[in-house]
Amino acid sequence: MMAETIFIDQLVETSLIQEHLDSITQVLEIPVYILKNDGTYILGKQNRYLPICDRFIKNKIKKCEQCDIRDLRTIVPALSNSENGTYDCLPMIEVFGSPIIVNKKPIAIILAERKKSSEINITQIQEYAREFDLDSKNTNALIESILMLPILSVEKINSAKKLISVTANAISQLADKEFFLRRSIEQMKITNDIAVAISRYKDIGLIIQFVVDRVVELTEANTGNLFLWDEAKRALVTYKKKDFVYTEIPEGKGIISRALNKHRIERVGNIHSDPDYMEQYSNMQSELAVPLIAENVPIGVLDILSNEPNHFTEEHEQILAMLSKYVTASILSTFVSQVAASIESAHLIEELKKSATDKDELIRNLAHELKTPLTHIIAFLDHLVNRSTSISEKEREFAKLSHQEMWRYVRLVDKILTFSRILGKRLVLSKEPVNLSNVLKTAIDFCTPIAKLKGIEMQLQENVKDAKTIADKDSLIQILVNLLDNAVKYTPNGGFVQVSIEEHKSVFRIKVKDNGIGISETALQHIFEAYHSGDEDRPGQRGGLGIGLYIVKQLVEEHNGTITVESKLNEGTTFTLDLPKKEMT
Repeated sequence: MMAETIFIDQLVETSLIQEHLDSITQVLEIPVYILKNDGTYILGKQNRYLPICDRFIKNKIKKCEQCDIRDLRTIVPALSNSENGTYDCLPMIEVFGSPIIVNKKPIAIILAERKKSSEINITQIQEYAREFDLDSKNTNALIESILMLPILSVEKINSAKKLISVTANAISQLADKEFFLRRSIEQMKITNDIAVAISRYKDIGLIIQFVVDRVVELTEANTGNLFLWDEAKRALVTYKKKDFVYTEIPEGKGIISRALNKHRIERVGNIHSDPDYMEQYSNMQSELAVPLIAENVPIGVLDILSNEPNHFTEEHEQILAMLSKYVTASILSTFVSQVAASIESAHLIEELKKSATDKDELIRNLAHELKTPLTHIIAFLDHLVNRSTSISEKEREFAKLSHQEMWRYVRLVDKILTFSRILGKRLVLSKEPVNLSNVLKTAIDFCTPIAKLKGIEMQLQENVKDAKTIADKDSLIQILVNLLDNAVKYTPNGGFVQVSIEEHKSVFRIKVKDNGIGISETALQHIFEAYHSGDEDRPGQRGGLGIGLYIVKQLVEEHNGTITVESKLNEGTTFTLDLPKKEMT
């Protein structure tokens, strides 16, 4: 599962947040940076300021009186509990900011620092530095940093607080939506892996071990097991275990027996206070027991535990409730002689289909819900950039960066919706006469702003006079934008991305070529598979959703076309797309 603390790094590296920080710093003319929960911080690319607390973070100081700068659990309350949303961090320095919230947790905070007075007491700073055991070099650097800080008017401070608050809230809302979408995709990947394993493996032991391992990973639990009901022993017996205490639990003992007897999921936040607590679980805190029931016949229990209290959530319940149907169906098909012959497997299959449909519907609705406000935000930013006369050039530049970032989120949502339609076999193409040259130019226009930020040259070579065919125009644009986005993402600053089109005997051939970091031979074998981003073989790259090139291949095949790829590490990549010619009617 993707932890929130990891997600903030992905968010920063895959978006324009650093450019936003630069713009805010330039507009406010004060140091603005993002402090993460591990005590590290993120600066804009052009930021000339270093956080005052940098001297203390690097020297692993003891806690400040106001907060522990390395722990958002103390710094966020320190801000929110003060009367005006600020606090005195160091002598003559005031800190203010707003947290970035993802999944109801503060994962980072946008902070700003200002000097409260033009009169600097060097002696006081030196005494404070000695209290925290700073050496002379760091003490001098601290004094220099404080001297560089500007003094702001009350109006400027209020304006700064408002801008930082609005920025943090906007990032929080978008990040929270994207986090949920990414996590949903990751959960779909794991459930898909389990479904594939169940269909591939014939040995029940291999199936159960695989299921337990993936469920522990899915829920970020510490341990798990799958118990099967043994009618002869009147007990739950473990078939395969993962670092588990018990191999056999008598009827009526423990939380898992309660789950089986009551035919319902038992989620316990503190097992030590539960009446059915078993002492052998003394090093665990919370438990989630999921019964495997088929038409009122008990099959077993999938049981997972965590050493953190209240670790499991309602979302975990919903996911495992769906997975339990897969597992139950697999056990029934393997141990059919040991269960009641009256169980109708067709009914279970329908339940599985319904669960998958419900999950698909949830993701689809969430994507639509996200797209509507994004459209409104883009319209507003477009007005600011192109028509508003009431903002400064610095503010207009900030609006441009925000406008580009919003379009990135729109493309992400479109990708999710298309992926959902493909999985649900609901993809419908609207084919009409299309000029491929216009399609190429439209796709390039979409990707040019991001390319310019990296100094990447976008080249178009047209070696055909009349590139007209019958196709779904929006799908072709989505194919090319996906390929161009990838090319820009994996091409270093100052590189190039080249798009060309040629006419062959029966096809139009489109190539997207870059001089980027390339793709390994191992990753190339799976490059068009769902949930495979290939970033595990690219040092320093963060994983995407892993569905973009899968969508590209499916859309190409819907047009009766083909797509191939050639790549060498550190030399670049070329995607070749062949679309059949079709007579215009």
